[in-house]
Amino acid sequence: MLPSASWNAEAHAPPSLELAFASGFAYAPRGSTPAATLSRKLGALIKDGDPYWIGACARRVGRACQGAEPDIAAFFDPNDLLVPVPGCRAGCPVAQSVTRQLAERLVASGAGAAVWCGLARVRAVVKSATAACGRRPSLHTQWASLRVVERAPVHAPAQFLLIDDVVTRGTTLLAAAMRLREAYPHAPIRGFALLRTLGGTEIERLWLPCRGLIRCRRQAALRLP
Repeated sequence: MLPSASWNAEAHAPPSLELAFASGFAYAPRGSTPAATLSRKLGALIKDGDPYWIGACARRVGRACQGAEPDIAAFFDPNDLLVPVPGCRAGCPVAQSVTRQLAERLVASGAGAAVWCGLARVRAVVKSATAACGRRPSLHTQWASLRVVERAPVHAPAQFLLIDDVVTRGTTLLAAAMRLREAYPHAPIRGFALLRTLGGTEIERLWLPCRGLIRCRRQAALRLP
């Protein structure tokens, strides 16, 4: 359940809200296994917008969507309108972003109907991946920095799938979903991140798909798992 436009992060009792999400690949920032080392290389390539690896990863997700892995296939819907999550800088065209490129490749792989860049960053925020301890943007900061700046196409499906490159706590995805909910209060909204951060966890393989929830707890996002 996502909040309405009247949500206020300063209220004493935070709303009960959650966002269903899925991810495909594991990202281990501190692991020492070969797979963990490869995950950091893959993460760097994705964040740099490498078209080859974004395409290769999107095709892997597409194969899962075609029934090879029922749990992931059931999450995606061919009628989804894929919404790239804006980067941390204000005014940077979403059309040029890594998430836009990823969304387009996912559509080409059968994981959605079309891409819509109607969500924009109107106020810059600190980049979470490089922020010092305690400096990560809060849920309210992320929410306040995002806006729906154009209407979805009339022919668009009535359901949205937010697309991000990496999910850690899920703050950005949850804030983006909250903004979409304001503009489209009755539309189903879910989130997908190509990589899922597993802090302090050793991994044995890169492809480690999962489905879970991102919840609000004490005005902060909590990702499960």
